[in-house]
Amino acid sequence: MILIPRKNGFSCSCCCSCCRSYKTLYRIIEVLSVFVGTSASAPLAAGICALALEANPDLTWRDMQYLVLLTSRPGPLEKESGWISNGVKRRVSHKFGYGLMDASAMVNLAEQWTAVPPQHICKSLEENIERSVNP
Repeated sequence: MILIPRKNGFSCSCCCSCCRSYKTLYRIIEVLSVFVGTSASAPLAAGICALALEANPDLTWRDMQYLVLLTSRPGPLEKESGWISNGVKRRVSHKFGYGLMDASAMVNLAEQWTAVPPQHICKSLEENIERSVNP
C-alpha cells in the first residue's frame, strides 16, 4: 500500500477502509498541534499503553513500567536543561522523566515481551517499644 498525502488528508493505492483511518489520524494530528500540555499528554500516554495492552493482554502493571521506561526516547528533549544519567546509565529528567513515549517501539516490544518476575517485597521485624521522651 502506498500512502499519498493530499490537501484534505491521505489516500492510498488500495480500495479499503484504511483511507478513512488515515483521514482520522490526520485530523487527530491537526487537533494535537493545538492541544498540548498535561491535558493532552495523559490521554495520549493512556492510549499508547492501551495499544501495548492490545498487542499483549497478559502484560501486568510492572511490565508496563518496564515497557514505558525501555522505549521512551530522551533525544528530542535533550536540549532542555536538567538531564542526568542515572545509576543504570539511562538519561532521565525531573521534568520529562525518561523522555517521549514511542508508541511503535512500545507495541513492538510488548508483542515479544516476557513477563517480569513477581514483585519481591522485603520486610524486617518491627519492634514496638514504648519509651518516654524527655522534654
